[in-house]
Amino acid sequence: MDQLHIRRAKHCVMQMFKIESLLVPETVQNLFQKTQHSYSTRSAARSDYVTQYKRLEYGKRCFTIRGPKIWDLLPPVVKQAPDIESFKNTMKIYPWSADLIPIT
Repeated sequence: MDQLHIRRAKHCVMQMFKIESLLVPETVQNLFQKTQHSYSTRSAARSDYVTQYKRLEYGKRCFTIRGPKIWDLLPPVVKQAPDIESFKNTMKIYPWSADLIPIT
C-alpha cells in the first residue's frame, strides 16, 4: 500500500490530467495558467504550468500550488496519454517514490 502523501499526489496528478484534457468545468481550468512568453526557456518549451508564490506553508499545500508542481515533474510519456483510461494505466507502472514528490 502506498504512503498517504503518494496517494494524494496520484490523486492530484489525476485531477491535473482532467484539467489538461479539458474534462473539468471552465471555472476550475481558469485557476491554472500555462507559461506563455516569447523567450525560449525550458518551461515555455514544455508548456509547464505557472506555479504561484505562497508565503505561508498552508498555502503551499493547496491544490492550485501542488498540482502544477507535481504535474511538471512527470515525464512527457506519462502526460501525453490519449485518454483517461490509458493515463490511469500509465500511472500504475510509473515508479512513484517519496523523494520524487514534493511534500510542501
